[in-house]
Amino acid sequence: MVIRVAVIGAGAAGLAALRHMKARCDEFEPVAFEQMPVIGGTWVYSDELLDTHGRPLPSSMYKCLRTNLPKELMAFPDFPFSEDLPSYIGHKDVLQYLDNYADHFGLKQFIRFETEVARVHPVPNGNGSVTWSVWVRDLMKPTEDLSQYDFDAVLVCNGHYTEPFIPNIPGIEEFSGEIFHSHSYRTADRYKGKRVLVLGAKASGIDLSIEIASVADKVWLCHRGPFLKTPLPENVTQAPGIKEVTNDSAVLDDGQILRNLDVIAFCTGYLYSFPFLSEDCRCTVTEHQRVMSLYKHLVHSHFTTLSFIGILKGIVPFPGYHSQVQFVLAALSGQMKLPKEEEMEDDINKDFEWRMSQGMPLNAAHTMGDLQWDYYDCLAHLAGFECLPPVFRKFYSYCHELIFENILVYRKHNFSLLSNEEYTICKF
Repeated sequence: MVIRVAVIGAGAAGLAALRHMKARCDEFEPVAFEQMPVIGGTWVYSDELLDTHGRPLPSSMYKCLRTNLPKELMAFPDFPFSEDLPSYIGHKDVLQYLDNYADHFGLKQFIRFETEVARVHPVPNGNGSVTWSVWVRDLMKPTEDLSQYDFDAVLVCNGHYTEPFIPNIPGIEEFSGEIFHSHSYRTADRYKGKRVLVLGAKASGIDLSIEIASVADKVWLCHRGPFLKTPLPENVTQAPGIKEVTNDSAVLDDGQILRNLDVIAFCTGYLYSFPFLSEDCRCTVTEHQRVMSLYKHLVHSHFTTLSFIGILKGIVPFPGYHSQVQFVLAALSGQMKLPKEEEMEDDINKDFEWRMSQGMPLNAAHTMGDLQWDYYDCLAHLAGFECLPPVFRKFYSYCHELIFENILVYRKHNFSLLSNEEYTICKF
């Protein structure tokens, strides 16, 4: 029997799902629901914050964004980027790549564009399994009417860069200047001559600090981690986190006061959001952003036909989706037998407890970094598909170190993959 699968989202994760199901068309019948008129998800740039239907855009792209990983490492293993591009590329190049990927594998035929998923609900079949009732809204129609479809499985591929997290800082409501989250940032022009505090020193915080510094009078990069050792622009100063805010100032954790601030930019990450899942889906997200009951960060331990592709953080995304999708399809097809629910829950809890024993913060339940390579190998061994090339592991490690040697120039490097084992630096 062919397995009917609803795919929520046609960004990179959703496209990977469609690509592998199309390759097994005798087993799977996918339909992807995408609220935008194009594929690409977070890689679709727009100057606007709302779409043509008045809904918030899912993208967090800013105009001058370039990847912080080389294209040789970012690509799906079965579809390389164009060799004509440099290693570190712009968001337009990534979006074009995803469009080429969709065309190459013939994926657009499975996508219903401008269609919003309003509700997903499990319906018991009486034999211990469920059918998934999926309610969708056609955004091209003037009415709010919903259409309902039944599926055997659901793959949630809606990304996790749409719901900004803004910490509750005492006094923030008293601040008289501009406050924004990196989700709504597009260009630095409006911050010319301003005094800007950027909170958060992950990828977006560092990028925005450097870009805004090109026009601002002064930028403070505030964060609670160890100070970065990389060179920064002369008008960027690292500082501790924020303790409280007043009308035009910020009091930092060490008691230092930054005065006459014009702007506070929150580069503080995002919240997982699955508003379309009914309560009966038993999908709980804790206050520390741990999505509960996901075996291998993927498969719901109770509803094993409900899976989440791409909730991991600190990963090389496209190769990661490539591996995750194959694991999920192996489980759905019966090619791989999943453990019993209590065994999966035990595995989930052991993973989280190990993270805590290593001193990782509570909000790192799905953060991987160097852990991702053993994780992908584990998925491959369990489900019986080919592991990612070994070169990815050491290539990723080198690129990560390169960033923090000199964050101002690392994107000038170019690379080439020589084999599944080796890479080389082409020029600098």
